[in-house]
Amino acid sequence: MLTYYRPFPDDDAAATRQRLLGTPWPAWRDMVLDDLETAHPGLDRTVRRLDVMVWAHAMVRPTVGLIWGPQRQQWLVPVRGLHLAHCDTSGLPLFEQAMYQGIRCADAAMTERGVPYATSLS
Repeated sequence: MLTYYRPFPDDDAAATRQRLLGTPWPAWRDMVLDDLETAHPGLDRTVRRLDVMVWAHAMVRPTVGLIWGPQRQQWLVPVRGLHLAHCDTSGLPLFEQAMYQGIRCADAAMTERGVPYATSLS
């Protein structure tokens, strides 16, 4: 499975969002596969499924008070056993933070379930 991310920066975010939401699936397929073809020649012949999800923004946009404020602290609290593990829970859109948050959540889930494990965070 591959996840493809492509930003569409524009001064008019609302207009861009509407344009993207109105883009038909074949156009998304062609754009994604054409873009990835350089790094992965022949990818279009091996893809079995291509799902398209259009999100307003793929990464957190840090704002004043986000990193140390109460909203971010709420994201760290599991909801009915579901632990959020992505860079948004740190307040910084960094790959390393996403990896750390994933391991942190795996450790917490294993502890909650009483499953023995060795963490890689030490």
